[in-house]
Amino acid sequence: MLRTAPRMAVFVFRENRVPYYQRLFQQHDGKRQWYKTSRSGWVMYPYLISVYGMGVACTYAMGRMVFVSKPFAHGSINARYHKTRVEPDPV
Repeated sequence: MLRTAPRMAVFVFRENRVPYYQRLFQQHDGKRQWYKTSRSGWVMYPYLISVYGMGVACTYAMGRMVFVSKPFAHGSINARYHKTRVEPDPV
């Protein structure tokens, strides 16, 4: 689809932000690159919550699977494999 001339002109006459970001990212202020801008928290904090949250959840689930005899199902899975044989009453 072809763009019209007025729509393309928006990008032509836009302010050049490259020098601003070059100065920002080349400052030696002790910050990591992904924390330099004011909007970094909107991206980084949900990301870090999801990464560390999934790590904790996976570690918890692994611990349950290893250390608990009947994980998550409260015996419904193990009951299929450990049925006791019931003998009929003698008549």
